[in-house]
Amino acid sequence: ADERGIWPVLALALDTKAMVLSRRGQRFEAEILNRAALRIAVDHDLPGADFIATTLATLLEENDEAEAAVELYEQSEDIFRRNGNRRQMVGARLNRLGMLVELGRWDEADAITTEYLEVEAAEVGVGWELGFTVANAVWLYTRRGDLDSARRIANGYLVLPDGARSDLQSLIASARAAIMNAEGDHVQALATAETSLREILQSLLVDLRSALIEAVDAAFALGRDHKVVELIALVREHVNVSRNPS
Repeated sequence: ADERGIWPVLALALDTKAMVLSRRGQRFEAEILNRAALRIAVDHDLPGADFIATTLATLLEENDEAEAAVELYEQSEDIFRRNGNRRQMVGARLNRLGMLVELGRWDEADAITTEYLEVEAAEVGVGWELGFTVANAVWLYTRRGDLDSARRIANGYLVLPDGARSDLQSLIASARAAIMNAEGDHVQALATAETSLREILQSLLVDLRSALIEAVDAAFALGRDHKVVELIALVREHVNVSRNPS
């Protein structure tokens, strides 16, 4: 295999097939192929190992395997660091924020956010695509009751350029809805989050989750239980459920 240079081709093929299976809802099978691709890439020191690790981390995040996803993003960050790719290294670190918040590892999330805002944002440039994932820190600060910090991120670091990716638009809309909910403006929060949710129904689960949560929270706060039922049914209708073997 080494003589024919087949390892890079095999790793790419496995990673690509994994992404296809994931889109079909076959996340268990996709994870197996992704792990095989990553093992080949790491064992043979292939240049694509960092991105394969990121793909696998995203898949684990989709499957609500937060601890495992954090570990994979850490591995991805380490590979990017060794390859001298500082921008992608920072991006891999920011990708951990949402799961660290979910896991209650708030001090770690706060440290990553603070370093990004005070040091790295100036280096990589505000408006850098992966930098917008700092939006996940908004949930950290709204849960801590620190709305000033949440607003600082939203107003200073989450202004998207025209034509930005739909998943980033949704993430930032959901972050703004979280601030609105925290401020008690549930009407606007529901309108913002629901609009975002309906625009990205064909996206990954990880992209839908925040919009659904903020819309449902706002609807409950407004006493609109029928809207909660409607939104959950809408997501169920459009999302492929993972078909894991029993």
